[in-house]
Order: sequence, then structure tokens, then C-alpha cells
Amino acid sequence: RRNGDDLVPRQIVVGDVHPVDVMMRRPDGSVVYPKAIAWYDAATNEMHMTFALLEPGEGIRREHVAQSFQAMVEDWGLPQMLYLDNGSEYSWDAMIGGFTQLSKLTSGAVKVFDLEGDDAVAKRVSEGREAVIRSRPYNAKGKPGIEGAFGNIEQVFFATIPGWTAGERMNKKTHAKGKDPIAFPGTAQDFLETAGKALEWYHKRPQHGRLNGRSPNEALRGFIEAGWGKTVLSRPEVLALAFA
Repeated sequence: RRNGDDLVPRQIVVGDVHPVDVMMRRPDGSVVYPKAIAWYDAATNEMHMTFALLEPGEGIRREHVAQSFQAMVEDWGLPQMLYLDNGSEYSWDAMIGGFTQLSKLTSGAVKVFDLEGDDAVAKRVSEGREAVIRSRPYNAKGKPGIEGAFGNIEQVFFATIPGWTAGERMNKKTHAKGKDPIAFPGTAQDFLETAGKALEWYHKRPQHGRLNGRSPNEALRGFIEAGWGKTVLSRPEVLALAFA
């Protein structure tokens, strides 16, 4: 029964981590796949991504999330409500304190809720009246829009990047039958520039469904022309303080 017709930009921002199916090699020759910390705007279908090339055995850490969130806020403005994945990639619990502190420092401009009923988080929520919403693990339906948007980016736009493995990292048919997959030929900076162009194409391409033939860029432009403006922090150091 729900739809997003009444949403405005940054009212709901969904956060998640996605493995990117582009094979790369570290300087020592070992294989690495980038991880994308992704932020999705439920009103415009915009996607903001921060990429991490991790060391063997390393996972996304809370400082990666904090840096990515800060980059998103600098570009998009402050979200009103965060909806965070609660999957096994890493625990958002380590970040709840930072988001809760941010809510207090912004007098509740950022809302924080918890769907899991965690007593410790619920206590912070009740004391601070803030809300980060965390979806249940592996509950794609609980993460509005982001799974479909990332699938679109991966299958249509990232698929043009050399080294893309089509989600089947052991499948040797992706580039040439019987041969090992071909790794992305450039450096980390080269990948960042290439992925950035792919995201630029995504934001310029018209989408069906709720956007009704508009691109995410056009959807945002429509809100701006109707008088919407992003929420900015008068003191940017508030973000650093919240996550210190």
C-alpha cells in the first residue's frame, strides 16, 4: 500500500554495503574486488558510493562508514532518516553511537530508529529521540529501492567496466571460454574514475516506474525547481565530532 510519491530528497536515505563484481589485482598480484558503501535516496533513486579496496581478510570498518557518510552529506546534504542494513557484512552497532550523537548535535534533524528491538539501541532511541532504521538481515524487501537500484547499476553500467565478472567470479566464460577472468587493467584511481563515469551515466539515464521516464538527475532538478533545498551543517566539524 505504500509508495514514495510524497517523499522529498534526503527524507529517507538507505545505507548498505555491496561487493562490486569487478576483478582487480593488488600490487602483489593478488585478486581483490572493491566494496561499495552505498547510499540511496528513496525519492530520486540517486546513488552515492564510496569504494574500498581491502587487504586480505579485512572487512569494512566503522571509519570507512564514517568517511563515506561524511562524503555523502557533503554532496547531498543531511538526511532526515537513515535506513541501515543489518546484514553480516559488518555490524552497524559500532556506528549507532556516532549517528545518535549526530542526532543530538543537530537537535534531532537526523532521525534514528531500530527495527530489531535491541534493548541498548532502543534505550538510546528513547533517550535521544533519534532514529536509524536497521532492516532485518537478508531482508531485501526491507531495504526500499536500494537492491533494485544497485542491480541496475551493476548489470547495466558496471558491466561496461573491464574486469566485470557478471556476479560469477569463478566463471571463466565471462570474457573467453576456458580462460581466467581478465582483471581491471588500471590502478585504484583509474577504477575510481571509471566507476564515477558509470554512476554519472546511471544518474543521467531515464528510469521507468516511479520516476516515470525521468532520470535521477531530472527528478532532483524537479524538486529543486519546486523549492526544495538541501539541509547543510553550519559547522561542518559537527560530523567529525559525532564520529570521533
